Amino acid sequence: FLAPENTLTLGVFSERRSEFGIYLREDLGASLALLRDHPRERIPISLTYTIAYGRTTALPTSFCAALSACTPEIIALQQQRRVLGTLTAVVSLPRANYAIDPTRGSNASFEATRSDRWLGSSSLQRFTRFSGDAAFYRQVTGNVVVSWRLRGGIIFAPPPTDAAVVGGRITSFVPLEQRFY
Repeated sequence: FLAPENTLTLGVFSERRSEFGIYLREDLGASLALLRDHPRERIPISLTYTIAYGRTTALPTSFCAALSACTPEIIALQQQRRVLGTLTAVVSLPRANYAIDPTRGSNASFEATRSDRWLGSSSLQRFTRFSGDAAFYRQVTGNVVVSWRLRGGIIFAPPPTDAAVVGGRITSFVPLEQRFY
């Protein structure tokens, strides 16, 4: 797309995922992604816009025990179908010697995701999410490789402008599929 280092991808998806007996998540959506992967810089960067329409269903006990949504008002809000529009930027630092079975080096990635009304999201689903991941590899002997991994992230969710009041509190929701578990 406009240069050999760039790739433009358009995707359409329908997704149904579940944890048996706990929850069922159904989504229908599309994404547009631009990837810049320059062979000499070795720092792939992608920017993806995703729009999805979906909902999560579960028994009230499952919402409370597994998803920390315990009051009937919050459960009702979580089960509504909503539009989620996100813009995600990912920077990768592949520094391992092999992509499939590395024996030395490291791989790291950093991701920032924003969801807001101007991206098409429901007013209850505004958030900013940052996450990072790093894996390190060290060959000890011929066939023995020690590997360790670090992952972390943080999510900020401001109250919506047309705030929903549940139980006397202004609520904002990070979509269940965007949370860290």
